[in-house]
Amino acid sequence: MNIWIIGATLFSLGQFAFYIICTPESMPRPIVPSRFDKIMASGLYSLAYLLSLLRLPFAIPPYGLKLFGVFVLKKHYQVSHYVAIFEMFRVLGDIINWAIGIVIVEHIVIIAPALKLVLYPSIFAEALRLFSEKGQMIFSVCWQCLPHRHIADYLQRELDHTKPDCALSNYLLRYCHYYILDDEQRIQFILSTLRCYAAADPELLTKLAYLSTLRTVPSSCGIRGGYVRDVARGEVFIHQSWTSDPWLLIGQALRRSPWLFDPRFLRRPFYYRTEANRLATLFVFTHARYSPTYALYQFGHEIKAARYDFFYRVLRWFKIDIEPKIQADGTFPFDQGISWLKTMLFGAQPARQLPLWQDQDVIMDVRKRILDGEKLVVLDIAVQYTYPLKYVEEVLMDLINNP
Repeated sequence: MNIWIIGATLFSLGQFAFYIICTPESMPRPIVPSRFDKIMASGLYSLAYLLSLLRLPFAIPPYGLKLFGVFVLKKHYQVSHYVAIFEMFRVLGDIINWAIGIVIVEHIVIIAPALKLVLYPSIFAEALRLFSEKGQMIFSVCWQCLPHRHIADYLQRELDHTKPDCALSNYLLRYCHYYILDDEQRIQFILSTLRCYAAADPELLTKLAYLSTLRTVPSSCGIRGGYVRDVARGEVFIHQSWTSDPWLLIGQALRRSPWLFDPRFLRRPFYYRTEANRLATLFVFTHARYSPTYALYQFGHEIKAARYDFFYRVLRWFKIDIEPKIQADGTFPFDQGISWLKTMLFGAQPARQLPLWQDQDVIMDVRKRILDGEKLVVLDIAVQYTYPLKYVEEVLMDLINNP
C-alpha cells in the first residue's frame, strides 16, 4: 500500500508544479499539429479500451450498490444530478471499492494462484483509472478552492519589486495575469488562448468555429447526461468555480464543442456510446498538448466508460441493438440497465424522447410550418431541432428554400 501512497504524493506534487509553472498565456505560440498526435490519440484510446475490460471486476460492486439503492431504498441518484456531498461519497466509494478488491484478490490468488495473471492487471487498471480520473478531479477541486485572486494580487505587488528577467518571476507573472481577472475575463482569456493554440491547425479551427463562448451555470446544476451545452448558440456550460482551473476550461471547450451535431461530421441520429463518445475522446487525445491534465482525466474516464462501447458492439454482432440514440434535445438517456429492469419488474415506462431529427424530416416539417403561417428565423430552427447555427446558415436553409 505504501507504493500507492507515494505515487499519490508524487502525482499531487507534479500537478501542483504544473499548475503553477504552466499557467496559459493569452497570446501563446500556435501548437503545430503533427502526424504523431493522431497516432498517440489512437494508442491512448486503445489502451484505455483494454484497461476498461481488465477493470470489469471492480465495476460490479458499485453497480450492485446502485441497484440496491434503486430497488430496495427507492433512491436513484441519476447521472445528470449534481450534489457535492454525493459526488464526494462516490469518489470515496471508488477508493474503498479498490482497497477491498485488493484484499479479496490477495485471498483468491492464495487459493488459485493462476488467477493472478488476470486479477493483478485488473488491480493495476483500476489504480490507473483512480489516479488519472479521480485523482485529477480531486486535485482540480482542491485547486479551485484556493483564493487565487488574492494570491495573484499579493504576488503582483511583490513582483513589482523584483527583477523581471528572473525565470521564476516570469512563471509567476503568467499566474498573476490569469488569476487576477474576474470570471468572465478568464473565459475570454481562455478562448483567446485556445484559438491562438489552434492557429496552425485548420481542422481544429473549423471545429472551434462551432464554439461561441463558455457560459456559467449554477453549481447546483448537474452538467452531465447531455445537459452540457447549448448546441444552437454554441455555448458550453461550466460552473463558476471552474474558471480557477484554466486547463479544465480548455478541456471542456474541446470536448463539448457542438460540432458533432453537424451532419457533415456525424450522421443524425447518432449513438453516444459507440459513435459520439469515441469521436469526442479521440479529439481530446489528438489535442492533448492543449490541455494535458484534461487529457489525463479523459484517459481515466475512458478506462471506466469504454466497456459500454464493447458491450453494445458485442450485442450487435448477435443482431441485438439496444443502444439508445441521442435524444431530440441533444441529451442521452443514461442508466439504461436500471430503466430496463424497472420496466421488466414493475412495468414502469421511462420518459424518453424521440431521437434527433434527420435533415429530410426537419426540412419537411419546417416547410409545413412556414405554409401554416409561422415565421421562423434561422436561430429558431437551430434551437428547436438541435442544430449548430453554423450548419443551419450554411446548409440547411438552402435545402429548405430550394425544393
